[in-house]
Amino acid sequence: MKYKIFFVTGGTGGHIFPAISVAREIDFPYLFITGKYGMEKKIFKKENIYYKTIPIKGLSGISFLKKAVRLPNLFFSLVLSFFYILKFKPSIIFAFGGYVSFPILFWAKFLKKKYFLQEQNSIPGFVTKYFSKKAEKIFIGFPEIKLEGKKVFTGNPLRKEFYEIELKKEVSFPLNIFIIGGSQGSNFLDETILKVLPNLKGKPIKIIHQVRPENFYKLKEKYNGFGIEYEIFDFTDKPWIYYKDADIIICRAGALTVSEVISSGRCAIFIPFKGATDNHQFYNAKFLSDSGASFLIEENEETSENLIELLEEIIKKPEITIEMGKKAKEKENRDGLKIIKESLLKTLEGGNDAF
Repeated sequence: MKYKIFFVTGGTGGHIFPAISVAREIDFPYLFITGKYGMEKKIFKKENIYYKTIPIKGLSGISFLKKAVRLPNLFFSLVLSFFYILKFKPSIIFAFGGYVSFPILFWAKFLKKKYFLQEQNSIPGFVTKYFSKKAEKIFIGFPEIKLEGKKVFTGNPLRKEFYEIELKKEVSFPLNIFIIGGSQGSNFLDETILKVLPNLKGKPIKIIHQVRPENFYKLKEKYNGFGIEYEIFDFTDKPWIYYKDADIIICRAGALTVSEVISSGRCAIFIPFKGATDNHQFYNAKFLSDSGASFLIEENEETSENLIELLEEIIKKPEITIEMGKKAKEKENRDGLKIIKESLLKTLEGGNDAF
């Protein structure tokens, strides 16, 4: 079978879900090319999406020895990517960043295939920067990105349910706090909340907490011990349900999470992952916090103390959650998904294959 589009993505929900959001809007046959060692299998199975894999592993931020061990994976991924392009003959390729995109984009550039890029973060990754010049368009999640090429600000594509969330008009107690550490959870957030819980006893709050699987029972025991109304889980494929009910969102600052906060119009307390490449999570969060549309607490030894102080302030003045939610919503580009779809369809309807 010939597929009109290759959607290339992998690793985490932050890369995968934007690709799925775009794919759901396209009527032409498409094929997902993805990795093998992240959340791909779990997500695509739930979404009932057909896909092919390549065995590539990341090479950045690891020792020279590990890089040497992983080089064969890169070689086999290049060979397999070339085979997929020859066999399925895509008209265009749409890559969503990350190391999984590199082998397919390498051949797309070499074979003069038309390709599009989507950069989720405020600081572009290596793959986006390397292939940006020859891309048909680069759809960017944040408006001010230093990047060569034909940039189009669209925001990050989200699943349609996020666009249907309405702004909160009033505050009522208990305040609903939603804690989410990205698609895979966050050990640091889990440990931080363990330190914060004693100070929240007796407060007019309810906590919904997405935890790391290995921390589930430890946190459940702690919540029970302090008598706080709560709900915990280790993964959800329908996070919009919790955004809708939330008054406050405590979260990391991955690009997709920031975009979900914007689209849902909720008050967020961002605690960026300090180990993110080029500190991009900090700058993702700064996009909102600089305009008074969110709070930003850095990851350090004082994080739990700063979070306690901020939550106590919000409980005293809960109306701030409404004000910040409105400011966040103002950053939304509601036409982003439409722009992406129209760009792809225009190329598909008027373009020629490279073969």
